[in-house]
Amino acid sequence: MHSIRSSNQRALATHWNALATDRGFPAIGAFNPQMANHSPEQMIVWDVENASEAGSSCFRVRSVGLRAVEAIGDSPIGPLGKTMEELAPPPLREISLNGARECVASGCAVYEIITTVDANAHVVECERLLLPFGDGEHVEQIVASLQLISFQGAIERQGFAREFVGRPQLTFTGMILSDAMTRQGPTAIAARRSQTNGTSAPAQPARDPRDMAEPGSEQQPATDKRKAPRRAVLKTGRIRFGRSSEICTVRDMSSTGAAIDAAGAAGVPDKFELVLEMESAARACTVVWRKDRLLGVRFG
Repeated sequence: MHSIRSSNQRALATHWNALATDRGFPAIGAFNPQMANHSPEQMIVWDVENASEAGSSCFRVRSVGLRAVEAIGDSPIGPLGKTMEELAPPPLREISLNGARECVASGCAVYEIITTVDANAHVVECERLLLPFGDGEHVEQIVASLQLISFQGAIERQGFAREFVGRPQLTFTGMILSDAMTRQGPTAIAARRSQTNGTSAPAQPARDPRDMAEPGSEQQPATDKRKAPRRAVLKTGRIRFGRSSEICTVRDMSSTGAAIDAAGAAGVPDKFELVLEMESAARACTVVWRKDRLLGVRFG
């Protein structure tokens, strides 16, 4: 849950988790987003068709909030009854469907951050939370919560999905188990995958995102001698150098440095500026180690 950046999406996931009790995932009848102080205007409810047939699930709009309609760029009546394949712009189609299929196959919530650059060259992110609902064995509905975030000014929501036609990137994705699913253990997820996907391949237990770059892991070189203890933060930021900008995720951080995950790490110079979400001041950074897409940096 701690990986979800938006407080109201985190509250929505907590409400879903509380309703799950001992079923893994809850029935939609008891779901009330307003109990989590979450506006239904930002949500889309999808009916899941053919959920028990491997690779054949279809997702059809049951209801949609006005702000979600604005982002899709359709009329309030237009999206109803349409499928995810019909509504998702082509570059987003695979990302959208893969997340929904994972939600059905695992019975777990799925949280994603999709990043793009708008017409004004501003970096914009769509935070997408998918929550499964059903009879405890089959996922029958998925509730999707959408949040649009920009570090560089206001967002024009009307038809914003068209902005993701350019070069959308899935910069973060994670699977969230309900407490009930956690108690059942990874074998419960393996059994669901076998039933839903027609395969007996075992599922791996969900990985705590804090384990991705913990101090002392194989991703952290032994030669890195820190002057201050680091803490896991999982914050989105921007690496700036010259006229270039690169979206990144800060995995852990202290007063003197950080571990940064960036898809284009190989092209980042040894000195650059780092701007974190919800902050305006840039930090001057010097790279002290590199490993694949990870950078260890010293501030100042």
